[in-house]
Amino acid sequence: MFYGSSSGASMSLPSKSRLKRQSRTFTQRPEDDPAELSTQSSAPGVLKIFGDEICAGANYKSVLATPRSSAQELVKEALERYSLNKDAAHSYVLCDVIGRLEGVGGTWRTECLRALGDNEKPLLLQELWKPREGHARRFELRRRAEVDELNAKEKDTITADINAQARKLQRNRAKGALTLPRSSNSSLCRSLSETSLNQVASGGRRKEDGGQGGVRHSLYQSPHLLLLQGYNKQDCLVYLLNREQHTVGQETPSARPNICLFSPDVLPLHCRLRRIPRPSCVAVEPVLDATVLVNFSRCERSTALRHGDLLSFGAHYIFLYKDPTGAKPLPAQTLARLRSLGQLCEGGAEDAGTGGGTAAARGGQKRKLQLEFEPAHEDQLLNRIMSLIEPGGDDHKLTPAYLLCLCIQHSASTFPPGSFGKLLLKIVRRIQSVAWVSRRLPAPALGDPASLSLLNISDLVPDLQTIFFWMSNSIEILYFIQQRAPSYTHNIETLQGTRSKESLLSATISANEEAMSILEEVIMYTFQQCVYYITKALYVVLPGLLDCNPFPVDSSEPCWKGGVGFPEPVRRVLQVFQSAQELLRAFQVHPEIQAQMFAYLFFFSNVSLFNQLMDKGPSRGWFQRSKVLQMQACLRMVTEWARKSSLGHLADKFFSKLNSAVAVLATPPQQLTQMSWRVLSGEHSSLKPVQLHRILTQYQITADTGPVPAWQPASEDEAYIYRTGAQLARESGRGLASG
Repeated sequence: MFYGSSSGASMSLPSKSRLKRQSRTFTQRPEDDPAELSTQSSAPGVLKIFGDEICAGANYKSVLATPRSSAQELVKEALERYSLNKDAAHSYVLCDVIGRLEGVGGTWRTECLRALGDNEKPLLLQELWKPREGHARRFELRRRAEVDELNAKEKDTITADINAQARKLQRNRAKGALTLPRSSNSSLCRSLSETSLNQVASGGRRKEDGGQGGVRHSLYQSPHLLLLQGYNKQDCLVYLLNREQHTVGQETPSARPNICLFSPDVLPLHCRLRRIPRPSCVAVEPVLDATVLVNFSRCERSTALRHGDLLSFGAHYIFLYKDPTGAKPLPAQTLARLRSLGQLCEGGAEDAGTGGGTAAARGGQKRKLQLEFEPAHEDQLLNRIMSLIEPGGDDHKLTPAYLLCLCIQHSASTFPPGSFGKLLLKIVRRIQSVAWVSRRLPAPALGDPASLSLLNISDLVPDLQTIFFWMSNSIEILYFIQQRAPSYTHNIETLQGTRSKESLLSATISANEEAMSILEEVIMYTFQQCVYYITKALYVVLPGLLDCNPFPVDSSEPCWKGGVGFPEPVRRVLQVFQSAQELLRAFQVHPEIQAQMFAYLFFFSNVSLFNQLMDKGPSRGWFQRSKVLQMQACLRMVTEWARKSSLGHLADKFFSKLNSAVAVLATPPQQLTQMSWRVLSGEHSSLKPVQLHRILTQYQITADTGPVPAWQPASEDEAYIYRTGAQLARESGRGLASG
């Protein structure tokens, strides 16, 4: 039902217009900084990326950028502008280059080059660090192999030897050796066997060495990582997190991270541990393709660590994160995880020492979980399971589905044939009645501005939790029935000596089909309810994107320097998307349904914004290029959030129409008036001819450019445009109704 591709709502990806560097038409034009060759104050949001080293004869290409744009994202954009395959972005690197312009012709001479990390922000870097007087900066796109070769040639072996000795001494101190012979009383010295949980000591506690006061004092003052399982004898027992940022990874000839790990599956830069001031904590930020687990759950984005969390890097390293500043004991969940981890490793050590016989014997004792009950207690058990978990609590969200499936399994294997069909109908009807309670959610009318202005996604989250909860559990039960019901009905077919076998089989099949129909209806209804209320919240906040100015209008600090990540209108839109994503993940909704829900939300956002731009754009001044550039920057922030949330492909697909309309209006007037109808319609194929014609017509009226002969539609499009003159208005009505 939901698991297919959403081909019905397919929209072609927007193609980017070819922008030439033009002065932006602002009322006040600030002077450009001669030390910054990649940016101009008069054209915010545009970054020049020089590519002399990868494309002979090319000077630079311009890409759109915000202070939140990462180096890796800009590399992909630049590769596309240089007509190179952006899938090969890992082979290129963005470099911060300092040099001089020499001679009459202004020949560039490089004096210093530094490769930016994938997650570094070039525009923010440019704001915080300026070149020395007489020097200039520009950002260059270079091949990664070439930069690595340059770094290898310029390796400072003298300083490296000095630092190697210092690091050796530091490691000895961290391990507790203090350059003295190893003592059995040292609390921080360990042998190779102690770096793994597979060698769990069963003896008593060791006595603390009185010579380790400095190390212990530091452990009580700052957060640190305690090694539970390592890779070899070079691993340290404790890593203090007393800096603003620590890098974790393998040592390479060109770089050494703060925390060096030696397992082959650890990347040179595996992750970063960054201190966050508010609230005071440490966050782990994994890089792409790095295996990082927090409490044995994969971590793919920045995650704040809590006292007692278990942190895993690769397949070998396990650390315990401790934050002594709060003076709290380890949480009960951490102690339980440590016990289970120790038992697991003890079991592995016993298997290795005793051979396969013990493992086979232990394997024979294992059994699958079962939920046994008598038919007389069936209704009481179902009522208890249905009310066992609170949707807003901390318990596992799929517990009801798991327990109900165990009930079905027990009924099919223990009770008389066909009993599980009756139980199945009881279960799905109870789920249906609970899900129908969501009809009582407040439903603000679109035509009531007063109620809409007070609507906030945070107010809807408690009620939406119930809908997401039963949608997710219904999906799991439906999948279980689809997989197991055929084998249960097959058991009825193999019965011998039962006169009513045919009628029993028919009744069971009918019960299965009815149960699946009810579950599909529940899933469809809850899905529609979720989309309905989330789009209501979007309807309130989306118009703010069209009036938002993400650029500073005076000499005040930009919005990204005041502790706020996004301008307020953008933040409110992203809050809705973020809340929806957190609900989907918290309730473990199937990934395909998560994708389809965001396809609906992005489609609604695109239609709503596009219709408002077409209907109110000329009267509200949204067709002015300065306004369009602000709009374009806001949309870029939304798509950046989508990419970081693994939803970039959906955002590109469903925002293509709006992005194309904004790209047309953002084109410099001198360039736009020279582009023909065929070129514009080819570059912006997501726009229908009637929509492109209306944009150009309104643009002529707003900009007072007069008729542009090059914009005359082609003969095959002209008839279509006049025949469907009212099509845009009809689409607007349908688009809003679909929300």
